[in-house]
Amino acid sequence: MRASSKNRQRSTVREIATAITLIASFSVVSGHARAEHSWTHLHRINAQSGTVDVYVDPGTIAKKGDLVQVWHLSDIKSEGAKLSSHASRSEFDCKNKKIRLLYTEVYFGSAMAAGKPTYKIDKPKAKFENFTLGTTAPAGIVYSFVCR
Repeated sequence: MRASSKNRQRSTVREIATAITLIASFSVVSGHARAEHSWTHLHRINAQSGTVDVYVDPGTIAKKGDLVQVWHLSDIKSEGAKLSSHASRSEFDCKNKKIRLLYTEVYFGSAMAAGKPTYKIDKPKAKFENFTLGTTAPAGIVYSFVCR
């Protein structure tokens, strides 16, 4: 009787662990933003019109072969700018140095993607595109971090 009870407890613990893993995986690859992100600052781009701070949420990095999905944020500080920030879930093809934006939330007047997004762009079947490598564009900065 005791062995049977212990086996049921182990089975329940495994089922709970599996459910938690599935929920966590879904929050990384689903098309919609999670309520909370743990943003890590990667780089500040300085331009004549202002700055763009680039962040990534390392907890959302999901790798499968040469492909990496991640949430990243661009926080824009510019005098007179209407766009304040946007958070995106993108997929990078590390081998071919390409990106596709799968989902983006755009925020006007709200730094660090806080509050409700002004609008959302959901493109789960977007095509891979070229982007600027290096430290002059957010995609290049994020690529350097997730594809290293």
